[in-house]
Amino acid sequence: MKINLLEKIKGNTILRSVSILVSGNIIGRLIALFTLPIVSRLYSLEDFGENGVIIATAGIIVNLGGLGLNSAVMAPDNDKESCIIFKVAFYSASSIYFFLFVVFLVLSPWYELVQTSLPYLITCLLIFLLAFSSQLNSLLNIYVNRKGMNRVLFNNAIISAVSTLFITIPFGVMSFGVIGLVGAALISGLVCALQMIYYANPFKEKIIWSDFITIFKKYKDFIFYQYPSNFIGNFAALYPMRFFSSNFGNVKLGTYNMNERILGIPLNFLAAPITTIYFRTASQQKNQLDQLARFTYRLIKNIMLVAIIPIIVLALWGEELFGFVLGNQWSAAGKMASVLVIQYVFNFCSNSISYCRVALNRQKLNLWVVIIRFILTVVSLVVGMYIFDNLFDVVVLFSISMTLFFIIDMALNFYALQRYIVRYLIFSVVYALSAFLLVYLIM
Repeated sequence: MKINLLEKIKGNTILRSVSILVSGNIIGRLIALFTLPIVSRLYSLEDFGENGVIIATAGIIVNLGGLGLNSAVMAPDNDKESCIIFKVAFYSASSIYFFLFVVFLVLSPWYELVQTSLPYLITCLLIFLLAFSSQLNSLLNIYVNRKGMNRVLFNNAIISAVSTLFITIPFGVMSFGVIGLVGAALISGLVCALQMIYYANPFKEKIIWSDFITIFKKYKDFIFYQYPSNFIGNFAALYPMRFFSSNFGNVKLGTYNMNERILGIPLNFLAAPITTIYFRTASQQKNQLDQLARFTYRLIKNIMLVAIIPIIVLALWGEELFGFVLGNQWSAAGKMASVLVIQYVFNFCSNSISYCRVALNRQKLNLWVVIIRFILTVVSLVVGMYIFDNLFDVVVLFSISMTLFFIIDMALNFYALQRYIVRYLIFSVVYALSAFLLVYLIM
């Protein structure tokens, strides 16, 4: 039986790719999971809050320089053109980041990106180094994925996890504060990038100025549609961190950021490799819509059915679990997790099939999707702040609005596929209402 299963995995390209990527993420995330109770006791609520707002700000800046060309790396039929797109995207983004760094330093007497316990120059430098590292790793991941180098992607998960052991924990013991958390992200990102460049070096051939013009013209749809949609979407996703920091302070933000870290484990644990393989599968089956639509619906349905278990567990014992595992200072985060987990289930599903519209060349829909997310995010936060004026209730309203957004987001995938949309909407709406009602009754 085991031999037959192994032979089946080896003989199926998709299963083999998923098994390699998932196993890497399992090892990496297990290391991160088992070390988190140590990290949560070495760093304060404020450290996690400052780490969250620094990373969120860097994430927003990443997409200012991306130009939407990251997804275009997968588009060409030949590797040579893909390599040129990679370099155009990388050098364009790097130039934009350097320009913005200088601008924000010049503006610092009148405006600061974020406020932390660190000197502003150090904070600003960390933000832009994170942006540069994130963009480079994003491009390299797509480029390596295109080449089918799953072992290299496997290594990335291990490298990221090991950085926690050898950077975050020692820096925490030495009371480095937020520097320990941000430093681990920076160093692990650099090592991941170096090993991807070693195995699949996209920089080995030179690029000329005319390549920039050629790529900008040929892939203008990515720039005109994917670029603004990427920026607005990421801004909407990361803005809550800045909003909570500004209105409730970095100490309370630490509670929300810990939830981002805990609930983000399965998102990175399984959604990341599933997304990677889904993108490749959707690109291959974009002319077989019946098969792709059926696969997409079954994937979402199975994820949601499995996710019923953590929803119930967190609703019943969230505070106790967080307090016992992470330390008493994190008990409030457990109560918040019982609500946020529903949003994260839908986020998990949405992320898993996030490249559906890109593969179908329906990027124009993405702009409308992210505008909807931006509106729902801002309205829920502003209205929540006006009505409740406390972090927990604002987060509840925000979680409900984001669940609604992810339902709409995935519905548009089925609209693009022209199949399964009614069946999906009925299932997802009933699931969301039942989950929120269950949590409300238990709480």
